[in-house]
Amino acid sequence: MRAKMDRAERAKQFMPFSALEGLNATLYELNRAVDERICLGEDAQLELDRRLHMLSPGREVCAVFYANRQYSALSGVVMKIDLPGRSLLIDDTWVAMDDLLEIRAL
Repeated sequence: MRAKMDRAERAKQFMPFSALEGLNATLYELNRAVDERICLGEDAQLELDRRLHMLSPGREVCAVFYANRQYSALSGVVMKIDLPGRSLLIDDTWVAMDDLLEIRAL
């Protein structure tokens, strides 16, 4: 019968896995709380569309959008509106119009 291995020796067996670059960050990301994506109703979608049509470069806005499995809020100046690509450049962040939950002028 084998002698029982102590905890420190057992832990050494798994140490090479901690050397994998990005493993801890990936595990954290997978275990992080995830926001369920909200599906807008027809009225809310029409209101969002109306607000998007009123935007112009140079306008300061606050946008709530879905990215990386969570909702984020971003305030800044609309730098560019890419209609064919359906995205907005707010300061230095591209936001897909399809990911918008809300946008309002400040």
